[in-house]
Amino acid sequence: MSHKCRAERRQWAWDEKVGNADDQAAAADAIGYQLKICSRTGERTVRIYVKRENWDGGLWMTLPATAADAQKLWQELDSLHPSVMLPFIGGADSRIKGMGESLAGELVFEKGHLVMLNRLARRTDGMGEEELLLFTAAVEMERPKSIEQVLETMGHLDLYELKPDIRDMEGLGRYAAKKEREEIPKALEGIFDYGLYGASLQHRYGCFTEGGFVERRQPEKEPQPENGGPTQRNRGLEPVFTVEVKKHPYGYEGFSLPMTERELAEAEARIGTAECGIEMRVLAVRDGLYETLPPGSSIGELNQAAGEVKALMDKGEPDWNLLLAALEAELPETMEDACRIIRNCADYEFLPLESLEPEDYARYILERDGIRVPTSLQPYIKYRQFGQRNMEEMHPVKTFYGVIVNRVRPIRPAPGEPQSFRLFSPLTITAYGGGPESIEPETLSGQAAVSIQEDIRRQIARSMEGYGGSGLAETLSSRILARKVRSMKPDVEEHEGKLWGVLEVETVAGLTEREKSALTEEWRIMAGDGWGGQLLCMPVRTGGREVHIGFWDTENGSGLFIRPEEEFLESTGHFGMEMQ
Repeated sequence: MSHKCRAERRQWAWDEKVGNADDQAAAADAIGYQLKICSRTGERTVRIYVKRENWDGGLWMTLPATAADAQKLWQELDSLHPSVMLPFIGGADSRIKGMGESLAGELVFEKGHLVMLNRLARRTDGMGEEELLLFTAAVEMERPKSIEQVLETMGHLDLYELKPDIRDMEGLGRYAAKKEREEIPKALEGIFDYGLYGASLQHRYGCFTEGGFVERRQPEKEPQPENGGPTQRNRGLEPVFTVEVKKHPYGYEGFSLPMTERELAEAEARIGTAECGIEMRVLAVRDGLYETLPPGSSIGELNQAAGEVKALMDKGEPDWNLLLAALEAELPETMEDACRIIRNCADYEFLPLESLEPEDYARYILERDGIRVPTSLQPYIKYRQFGQRNMEEMHPVKTFYGVIVNRVRPIRPAPGEPQSFRLFSPLTITAYGGGPESIEPETLSGQAAVSIQEDIRRQIARSMEGYGGSGLAETLSSRILARKVRSMKPDVEEHEGKLWGVLEVETVAGLTEREKSALTEEWRIMAGDGWGGQLLCMPVRTGGREVHIGFWDTENGSGLFIRPEEEFLESTGHFGMEMQ
């Protein structure tokens, strides 16, 4: 039996959609029956039907749900249908028609979804009748397909208007004729079909509800700022960060930032830690925001940043790309540095440059200052020297978002000298024989592992062919680390008769201890589910066997850890400070 990759064995809840049609129909009938029963109660709450794959049953959970509610449902679900697969939404009972279709298939306890579902329920419960009609119509028109899209739709109800006097197609037709400025001759009044005319335009205007017709307004053009740049809708009502902490056994504890000091203390007390680590996931109001903050920040520090960003959002839609570029360029080492950059983001500007070649920068400076160099004199201008001198003065920086400069002061270079260091971890080497009787793998260690060292190195080289010169550094999620790390390259090395996994790291600037810890954590994820997961699925064939190399194989390995070289060499065989 050949080794199967963990990635191939994992299935997500969406796989239910390609399952047995009869099972799906039975499940749909069961959900439909439950919905009919619940619709008669008149409750103002939202309920979701929580399921697992390959199971016709499920459990209803009323929203908003507390952490205790979530834990109770998880335990009941596990007792009725134990599975490693993640619970998902199979249906919904809500006063908003179509909500079940919009939420179907969404994971319940992952990606901060329960926090968002609770927000949806609280907001829905607080709606008046007219607002409910608007939301129902908006869902019908926009057909959102995720909880994020549902919340986005709910946040734009000002784009819809209830017309209670329009109750049928004829009324819509007469309204549309006035709005379209169609002059119907009096001689045609008796034979003009307003109902048919209204039906032809309904898809463009909106939809009917039990309270009348809801029209989708055409969004008004927003005023342009003085610099001519576009403005966007104010998103100041949204949380800046949604934090999700993995809690066993039910896997969830979530909250939104910013919050008050009291709320923060209560949240930290509930989760038992204030540090962001392998048990925490953070979703930001804007992609890239969390990744440009100092890596490994505590919840309290994230709350600081959330407060500063919220203050910007309250004034209008920030220039997100400019803010993210400023954070990336400045490489803040502390949250105080990051907050100062956020407050002063108006001091930064993008330059109309694709790259930072001194010659291009020189031409930009001359053009900016209105200096025109005659064509006949251009060969004699020392563009490179002039551009280099100006770059050293203002220190523009090329970021993921573009070339940026601070108009008030030069952007400081990354502090600290370049570094080179290595991280060591145990290798899990499993071998499968070629015969059908070989079911369980054999774990290779000692000389058996050392003897295939060069085979493993060749396989690592093949696995890295799709990466550039910086190796795995190009996959770093933290923009701070991505700017500071020149390369990350995996290798293996023999030490005291054993074969070990090694990551060789080179940086362009110094890393703080927190940044080194964050880099180690990113390497653990890469070794387990990223590059390392791909390598595990690329067996080395030697001696008639398939040999699989795991840099972080939690399925077959034990006592896993990642240590700096100095600490690794000092160890004598017992593994303290393990990262598992």
